[in-house]
Amino acid sequence: MNMFNKIFIMKLPLILLAFIFIPFLGCESSENVCEEIQPIVLDFSNLEDVVIESEEKEDNFLVINSEDEFLNKVSISINNQNNFNPFDINFSESTLLIGKVRLAGIEGQKLEERVELCESGRTEYILKIKNGGYAAIGLFYFGVIIPKTMEENVVFNISVSSNN
Repeated sequence: MNMFNKIFIMKLPLILLAFIFIPFLGCESSENVCEEIQPIVLDFSNLEDVVIESEEKEDNFLVINSEDEFLNKVSISINNQNNFNPFDINFSESTLLIGKVRLAGIEGQKLEERVELCESGRTEYILKIKNGGYAAIGLFYFGVIIPKTMEENVVFNISVSSNN
């Protein structure tokens, strides 16, 4: 056996190990790890009239980071008091995720609601709603208060299922 073959045979296990571990070295995982957080869930049951952006029966999702922004985009009435913020929100530390979804059956039901904060900085609001049993076009209002974040980091993942 010549000298090259001897060196190659002795180094072969090291070369194989290098090829096995190279994909794991110096590369971060492209997997985005997310963790569920516990938001403050808003209760719309005692509110008489809620308008989010417009009175149209259309889907609308908002990320609100100030009291002025809230008063400009959301209108709420309780006991003949109009356009005020009935929720206790400290906008210096918190962000409001609020919206409405058009339903084909009113008296919709919330099936699942959660908020996930991901390592990438993305915040995902996941909401699953079931259409109500009364066949009439209506709106389902929802909202949560979460730790302060920027609008561009928020993803709304809202789905509506049928009565089946």
